[in-house]
Amino acid sequence: MLSYNKYFTKLLSRLFLFVIALLGLVYLPQITLAQQTENDTAKASEILAQVNAWRIANGLWPLTSNTTLDALALAQANYVLPFALNIDDESLFHLDAKQRNPRQRGAAAGWPIYGTNADHIEIGENAGVGGSKFVMNFWKGSPIHAKAALSTTYREVGVAALPMKGGLYLYMMDFGARPGVLPVVIAADGKHLWLTEEKSRYANVSATTQVRLLDASGNPLTDLMKWSPSILIPDNSTPNFQVVYTNGADQVTTLVNRDPSAVVNIQATPTTIGALPTATPTVSATNATSAASTVVPNVTPTVPAPVATAIPTVNPATADILITYDANSLFLRNNSSSPININGLSLIGSGVTVGTPLWSRFSEFPVDAFPSSHCLAIELTGTDLPIPSTCKWTRGIITLTAAKIFWTKDDFIVSVNGTTLATCKVNAGQCAIDLP
Repeated sequence: MLSYNKYFTKLLSRLFLFVIALLGLVYLPQITLAQQTENDTAKASEILAQVNAWRIANGLWPLTSNTTLDALALAQANYVLPFALNIDDESLFHLDAKQRNPRQRGAAAGWPIYGTNADHIEIGENAGVGGSKFVMNFWKGSPIHAKAALSTTYREVGVAALPMKGGLYLYMMDFGARPGVLPVVIAADGKHLWLTEEKSRYANVSATTQVRLLDASGNPLTDLMKWSPSILIPDNSTPNFQVVYTNGADQVTTLVNRDPSAVVNIQATPTTIGALPTATPTVSATNATSAASTVVPNVTPTVPAPVATAIPTVNPATADILITYDANSLFLRNNSSSPININGLSLIGSGVTVGTPLWSRFSEFPVDAFPSSHCLAIELTGTDLPIPSTCKWTRGIITLTAAKIFWTKDDFIVSVNGTTLATCKVNAGQCAIDLP
C-alpha cells in the first residue's frame, strides 16, 4: 500500500501540473471583480505627487496619469495583496497568476509597441509596502527603483494604493511610454508647461526635437523653438491650444486644456501626425521569454535580507525539518511528529530563491500547519524520480532547469522571514533545521 500510495500521489501531482501548464495558468485562488480591494485614490495621488516632485527637482517632466496603467497597477496589486507580507523573493511581486512580468502584462492589455517587434514595449514597475514616506525613502535610496522613477523613457503612469493591516499600504506604480504620445502638463503656477520627449531606446529619433504652440484653430502662438523640458505659456494663448512636437519627418500634436482642474489631474489625449509606427502587440512564446529576461524595477522588500548568525548543529533524528538532496532532486519534509508553521520559509542559493510562496502558487497546502511527514519537492526538469518512502504526501513539486539546480552548485541557506536558520552544504546530501 505504501508503494501504491507513493506513486499514485506523484501521478496525481504531475497530472495536476500538466493540466495547469496546458491551460497556461498557475493554481492560485483567483480574485474576482467583486472581491477586489478598491484603490485608495487619495493615497495613490499622494505618492504620485511625491514622485513627480522628485522628478521635477531633478529637472524632469512629471508623469501623466493613464487609465490603462492604472488598471494594470490595480490588477497586480490586488493579485499580490493576499500574500504580500509572505513574499521573500522580490520578483514575485511583479509576476501575475500566469507568471507574466509587467511588460508581458502590458502587452496583453494592448499597450502599444514600437515598430513590429512585440518585445519593443516600454513598461516598468515599482512596488512597496508601508507608508508613502517610507516607500519614497526606500525608492530614493534604491538605485534600481530610482532609475525607474527618474527615467526619461517614461511619460505616463498608473498607481494603485491598497490598504493593509496595521495602517500599511501596498503601492504599485506602473510606468510606461507609447510611441507617438507626448503628454503636456501645465505647471502648478499655471504659467508654464512641462513638455515630454521621445527617449525610448526603440524609437527612431533622427534629429533634435523642436516645438511650436498653435491655438485651437491651428494659428501659430509661437515660433518654432528648440525643445526644453519647461516653457512659458504665451500671454496670447487661448483656453485650449496645441503643442506640436517636430523631430525630422515625424510630428506629434498634443492638445492642452487650461481648465484649472486639468492642472491637478491631467489625462493626456494626444493626436499623432506623421510616421511614428504603432502596431497591435502580440506576444509569442519566444518573445515572452525575452521579455521575462528584461530587467524591471524590483519591489520594496517586505522581509529583511537573511541575517548571518551562529547556528548550532541540529540532530537529523529530532529536527523539525529535514532536507534531502542529490544531483536531480530536493525534498523538504516535516520531520517532526506534529504540524509545523513553514510560512515565510525559503531556500536561497546561487541567485535562486524557492520558498513556500512559490510552492503555494502550484498547489494548495496548509502553510501554517504543514502536516507531519508531508513533503515539498524540487526536481530537475525532465526527470521522473521516485518519491522517498518517508514522504507520506508530497504536496507540491517545482521543476527547475539544470542552471537553476542551486543545491548542486554551492552551499545554500534556509531562512524564515529573513532570519537564517541553517547553511546547507553542497555535497552533504541532507540538512537538518529546527524552527525558531
